[in-house]
Parts: sequence; structure tokens; C-alpha cells
Amino acid sequence: MADQQQPKPQDSHTYHHNQQQQKMLHLFQIQQQQIQQQYAAQQVEVPSLQQIQQQLETLQAQQQELQQQIDWQQHEFNQQLDIQEQEFQQRLGNQSQQN
Repeated sequence: MADQQQPKPQDSHTYHHNQQQQKMLHLFQIQQQQIQQQYAAQQVEVPSLQQIQQQLETLQAQQQELQQQIDWQQHEFNQQLDIQEQEFQQRLGNQSQQN
């Protein structure tokens, strides 16, 4: 009876072998989890086509706004130039009248 309870050398070897395999399997599972997490993280970083289109539309809207501001400033600037030009012409006219 006592002999049956003692693990035979082969059984002991098999037991250790199984323990090693369990450890290896566990490590493998951990590695797989890490790979899946990295993959998931990478998936998040890649924007969808819809997101890209939304960003593009936002940028185009901003560009239009800026263009309108530029046009308006150009218009204002041109008006100021016209006014200065008229004033200058008037001064020239006044001077030539004085002479």
C-alpha cells in the first residue's frame, strides 16, 4: 500500500514535466493577452474613415472662416487705402490751388 502512494520516479518526472508545461502555457497566455492589448491599443489609434472625413470637414469649415476674415480684412484695407488716396489727392489739389 505504501508503495502505491509514493510517486515512482517516472511519475515524479511526468509531474514536473506537467508543471513546466503549465508554467509555459501560463506565460504563453500572458503573452497573448499582452499582444491582444497592444493590438487593441493600435486599433484605437487608427482613426476611421468617418473620423477622417469629419476632421476634413472641420478643417474646411475653419479654412472658409479664415478666408472670409482675410477677404473682409482685405476689403477694409482697400477702403482705408481709398480714403487715404482721396485725402492725399485733396491735399495735392489744395496745394496746387494755393500755388
